[in-house]
Amino acid sequence: MRYLLVGAILLLPLQGCGSRGAAGEVPAIQSALSLLRSDTITKLEILYVPMEICTFLPLSPDGVERSCRYRIILEQFRGSKFRDDLISALEKSDMRPSTEEGDLRWACIFYDTGNERALTMYFDGFGQVGLIGGAPVTHKRRPALGKLRLVMLLERRCASLWE
Repeated sequence: MRYLLVGAILLLPLQGCGSRGAAGEVPAIQSALSLLRSDTITKLEILYVPMEICTFLPLSPDGVERSCRYRIILEQFRGSKFRDDLISALEKSDMRPSTEEGDLRWACIFYDTGNERALTMYFDGFGQVGLIGGAPVTHKRRPALGKLRLVMLLERRCASLWE
């Protein structure tokens, strides 16, 4: 009985690590996908701080918003092709819950019909870690993929605007 109790106590901290919804999905991603698929989100603001910009400390969400060098606003996000591409990239993302946040360089801030923030996503420049709706996530590292699909989409679509 004592060993059973000790085992249960040792496993208790791991309980939150596997907090996934149906089909092994990360709850924060499922929540974000539901919101993005709805007609609630009308506008997207993309912020970017280039990796060449050195900072003393890793950038937090506030740091990205204060220090961004580039800001792209999609006023008509709801009906855009970018919306479909972003949903697809998020659906195919291979992420898990995490405790690390990293040096954030990308921000996606989604606004609802009342022009209020409805969802935020932040990612590091390597596309390995980030925050979705405030929940830390980590990309399951796969050498073949490298970066998170969502970050690759942002780089591919946005980089030409500031190069």
